[in-house]
Formats: sequence, structure tokens, C-alpha cells
Amino acid sequence: MNPFLGVFFHWLGGLASGSFYVPYKGVKKWSWETYWLVGGFFSWIICPWLLASVLTSDVIGVLKNTPQATLIKAYLFGAMWGFGGLTFGLTMRYLGMSLGMGVALGYCAAFGTLLPPIFKMFIPAIPVPETIVQIAATTSGKVILLGVAICLAGIAIAAVAGLTKEREMPEAEKKKAIAEFSFTKGILVATFSGIMSAGFSFGMTAGDPITVLTLRSDYIHAAKADKIEVKDSSALDASVMDELTKTLKATPFFQAASMNVQADPSFGNVIEQVELPLVLQTELTDLRANVGRLQGKKLTQAQEQISEKEKQLAAVTDIAPEQAKLLAQSANPAATRVAAYARQFATLTAKTTELKLIHGMKDFTVKEVALATTLAGGNLPAYYEKHNLWQGLPRLIVILLGGFTVNFIWCVLLNIKNRTGYQYLASHVRAEHAGLTAGGGEHSVAAAPGTASSSQPADLKIPRLSNLFFAALAGSTWYFQFFFYSMGETQMGKFGFASWTLHMASIIIFSTMWGWIFHEWKGSSKKAHLLITGGIGTLVLSTVVIGAGVGWEGLTQYLHSL
Repeated sequence: MNPFLGVFFHWLGGLASGSFYVPYKGVKKWSWETYWLVGGFFSWIICPWLLASVLTSDVIGVLKNTPQATLIKAYLFGAMWGFGGLTFGLTMRYLGMSLGMGVALGYCAAFGTLLPPIFKMFIPAIPVPETIVQIAATTSGKVILLGVAICLAGIAIAAVAGLTKEREMPEAEKKKAIAEFSFTKGILVATFSGIMSAGFSFGMTAGDPITVLTLRSDYIHAAKADKIEVKDSSALDASVMDELTKTLKATPFFQAASMNVQADPSFGNVIEQVELPLVLQTELTDLRANVGRLQGKKLTQAQEQISEKEKQLAAVTDIAPEQAKLLAQSANPAATRVAAYARQFATLTAKTTELKLIHGMKDFTVKEVALATTLAGGNLPAYYEKHNLWQGLPRLIVILLGGFTVNFIWCVLLNIKNRTGYQYLASHVRAEHAGLTAGGGEHSVAAAPGTASSSQPADLKIPRLSNLFFAALAGSTWYFQFFFYSMGETQMGKFGFASWTLHMASIIIFSTMWGWIFHEWKGSSKKAHLLITGGIGTLVLSTVVIGAGVGWEGLTQYLHSL
């Protein structure tokens, strides 16, 4: 896990999202629905399949083995996000670009970030590591939530800047830009759009089992390439894991854990408890190896840390035999697998790198396969380095297919309504469409046809190759926002819920950057410029705070080791 690298990847995703519409400006004599659907084939079909097939081992096998319920949920959340994207256009119509984007993305950031850990309090099966209460109980979690709050404040400031700019526009320009301005309608539509657009974040969460299958498949195929056979691990039902956790909670199993874990343990805490003896021994070995190089305050801090971990190790070592006994006595099928895993994990005394990697993995079945790979002689660190970043790509195929379905239907309906379906294959445009130019933004309405000069005949030839190139470039660039998003999420650890906030913040940052480049803020007052600068600065600060929060625990350990 590298949170600062994760933030960087999210910034690259925001750059792609904020920049993808620029190539569309090169499209000529195609209606919005035509170039949007052509670009969409690259965004939602071609790029997801191409990149997932190249960078993961067996994407078709993974999707075949994914439970149908997972595929349906991920697809439907993708379709939900597709509806949010389409209604985003109405937000722009009623509120204008700056205010509309600020309000809608603000809702999207808030709902997409906070709802999954909130819902986990009521639906434990939701595949996020912790509830909002568990997140807020840790120092790093509090820093993350502070960063989310700062981000939402930054989005609000950016929205106020947009409203100020639009209010300062001359009446004629304002009517031209926002002919149907309606604050009430705009807020209602923005609320709907923001909630629906957050479906992508929910889809990523619902698609976590696809990521789990991808990692297991990648490790098994990598080992097979080294002529090492590793058996796959079967999924555990959530109810079985919850039942074991509840049973163990009523026993001394968690007595060496923190008070928060004792009060509300998860199945992940069960695995953590059986790993702790060897993990703490490894950490103590590292600390003792470094203590001879320290002096002064750093030496004192290291000695205190060693003393604290020695006490913790003594506690977990004392309870370990009782934990093994409780697991052996349980008839729960998960208990049998945890007990076997604990015995095998304890043999990693000489493989500290592998031990740390396995301990940092979130899913138990991935841990099982990684451990089996290590014990069979596989090079787990090399496999991890090669495959970890790409684990989220296959689930994008399913989520984006849902978004594609909604956009495909809408574009075809517009093709029929506007009589523009011929443009996909035609070499010349009809006279009434001769003045079409791309409007740019992802959620634009169809561009209005232009009028040819009365003194010169209209040029009706469609530049098909350049249109295809620019639409493909725009669509591919758009896809890379979620390509980098999935990479960034792999680096965020248990605080992956903050990835959506970082994504929304970076989109606004880079969208505004392009607005400055294209002089969209030209002529605005000093107040508007100060507000948008303050909003962007606040968003940048939020990404720094979130990155620092994710890395808080690791950074603390690193500083103590200096």
C-alpha cells in the first residue's frame, strides 16, 4: 500500500476525466448522439476489454466464475451511473456549467464516499472493510473524514465561484448561456444526478468479488508459468463468516484485541488475531535491528514502542492456544479453514516479505491462495508487483457495460428523433446538419445545427477518419479516468472509500484548469477569480489531507524506525 501513489493515480484519473472532451472539439458534421456513441464504444466496450485482457491473466475465466448476483449488481449500478450521467445534462441546462457541475459533483462525492460505510452499519454483507463508526474510531480514519469534509467545502466554494461568475455575466450573455435557468429545477435534477452518478462508486464496491477472483487467478497463473501448481480457494459465504465471528465474540478469542475490536469484531479481525503472533515478532525484529542506530528522543520512542509491542506479543501468545482450541471445536466450515490457515501462516518465519504482503491483503481467500503459492515455492513478491495494480480492471467491464446500455439506448433514440443515424456510415452530411460541431462536455445536449452562408454553398463532406480518430481519442481518454481510479484504489488500503472523493476533487481541479486555458473565466470579477482559486486550493488541500490520513499509520511506523 502506498497512499501517496494512490493519490497520484487519482489525480491522473481526474486529469483524464477533465480533459477527455477536448478531442471532441475536432469532430465536425456529426451530431452529439453520433460522436458520443462512437466514443462510447471505445470508453465502455473496447478499452475495458482490451486493457483487462492484456494486463490480467484470464478475464473471461474470471467473469465466468463470478457469481451471477455480483454481475447483476455491478451491471445495475453501472446503469444507475449511466442515468446519472445523462441527467447531468439537465443540470447544466438549468444551473449553468459552473454551478451545475459544482452542485452535482458535490452530491456525487458525498453519496459515493460516505454511503457505503454508512450502509455497512445496517447491512454487514456490503463489501467495504469498515463501517463509518469504525473508520471514525481511529486517528487515520478521523484524518480521512476531515479530508472528505474539506473536499466537500472546496466543491461548495467552486460552486459559489461559478454562481458568482454567471451572475456577473451581461443579461444577453446569461440568456445565451443558460436560457432555461431555474434554481429549483436545477437543484432537484442535480440531486437526482448526483445520487445516480454515485452508482459507479457503489458498482466498484459491489464488484469487489470480481477483483478477488482476478487476484487469485493472477497468482495461480503466475505460479503455473513457473511450473508450480496451486489450487484455487473457494469463496466463503458471508453468513458463514458472520456466524463464526459472532460465536467467537462470546468466547475469550478476542481478549487480546483492542476494545473497539472486542465490541464489534469482523471476520477480518478473526484472521488478524491468528496472524498477530508472527506479525508482531517480525515487527519487533525490525525495531530491534534499527534501535542501535538511534539516539536521543528517537531512541526513547523506539524503546517505548518495543516495550509496547512486547506486551502485546505476550498477550496474543498467551491466548493463541485457546484460539486454536476454539477454532478446532467449532463445526463452522470457516473455522476449519481459518485453523488450517493459521498453522500454515505460522511457518513463514523466514519469509518476512511474503508475510507482510499476505498480512496486508484484505480478502481471506486471496490470503489462502497467496500463502499456498508461497509455500509451494512461488515468487509471491514478484507476482504481487506484476498484478496488484490491475486487479480492478475486469470489474470495470461489467460496470461500464451497464453505463453503455443506458447511453446506447439514449443515443439511438436521439438518432431516430433527430434523423441522424445515417451519419455513422455516410460520406456526406445532409444540408440541415451541415453546421454541426461538437459541444464538448460529457453531458452536453445535442449540438444545434448551424446555418450555411447564403453566399457560399455548404461543405457537406464528413471528415470520417478524423472524426473517428478524435472520437476514439476522447473515448479512450475518458476510460482512463477509471483505469487510473482502479489503480489508485489498490493503494488506499482499508480507506479505499475515500477514492471517490479524490476522484471528484481531481475532476473539478482539471476541468477548471481547462476552463482557464480556454478563457471561460475571462472577464469575471476579482471576487469570482478569488473564489475559484480558493475552491481549487481547498480541493488540492483535501487530497493532501486524505493521502496523509491513509498513510498515517505507516508514516508513524516509518518515523519511529528512523
